[in-house]
Amino acid sequence: MKVGDLIRINTTHWHEGGTIGIIINAFPVNLNKPKDFESRAFKVLLSNGKIISKLREQIEVISEN
Repeated sequence: MKVGDLIRINTTHWHEGGTIGIIINAFPVNLNKPKDFESRAFKVLLSNGKIISKLREQIEVISEN
C-alpha cells in the first residue's frame, strides 16, 4: 500500500465500513526505514469528503497507483 492507491475500508470495521477512499499520506514508524519497510498507518480521503486515519489491517487495496 502506498500514497495514491484506491482502497476500501473493510466491511467488518465498525466505522465507515465499505467506504471507498484514496491514501493521501503514509505514516512511517521508523524514519530510517529499510527498502522493504511497509507503513502501518495511513491518512485516507474518503468518497464522502472526510479525511480519516486507518491502520493497514482495516483497509484493502482495490487498485494500485
